[in-house]
Amino acid sequence: MTLSNDKVINQINTAFVSGWQNIKGRKNYAGVSNTHMPSYAAKNINTCSGGRNIQMYFMTPDGRVVHCLPGYWNASDFYTQAGFAVKLGNLAFNKSISNADRNEKFLDMHLQKAHGHNYGLVEGAKLQGFDVKYVKNNTSDFTRGSKGFVKGVKLVDQVIHERMAARPFVPFEKFDAYEFTKLGIKRYKYDFGMPGKYGNAAKKK
Repeated sequence: MTLSNDKVINQINTAFVSGWQNIKGRKNYAGVSNTHMPSYAAKNINTCSGGRNIQMYFMTPDGRVVHCLPGYWNASDFYTQAGFAVKLGNLAFNKSISNADRNEKFLDMHLQKAHGHNYGLVEGAKLQGFDVKYVKNNTSDFTRGSKGFVKGVKLVDQVIHERMAARPFVPFEKFDAYEFTKLGIKRYKYDFGMPGKYGNAAKKK
């Protein structure tokens, strides 16, 4: 559904050169849920759902990662994040500043996105219950400290920007996708849209 938007398609065709690779069964971090075929019913889901199944990398021409969007993003949010990636790509080739200053600017830009969170994403960026249980037991950056006014589990897009802030211009082959994609469980039992299961494509008996 992300790529069904003309504005997004135009942005991709104008600003990026696209490629893809199949990670199913080839990467130890890849999800192992059922394959959702094009013929199955579509469904809007939360931001970053299926973060282990798909990762959308934004890289410089020489293969340095400036941003990564795991899982599903709706068209509007994807468009905003892709525009942000373009700015990071421009920063990568800014010769007027030192490498140290460039990396610091990279960190600042991502943290500003995290801390200046787009609150229009609040509902869509919440983890589902089973994923909340996973991140509490398997990660340390999703849970807020016990002190302060805001407590509990962070929103997914905030954590994504915080994780990216710690990875300035990392070459793609050295990007630690295993740690980056720790966003929830590897297998979902919910089979929406699969024939005989849930949704409009299910066969009624």
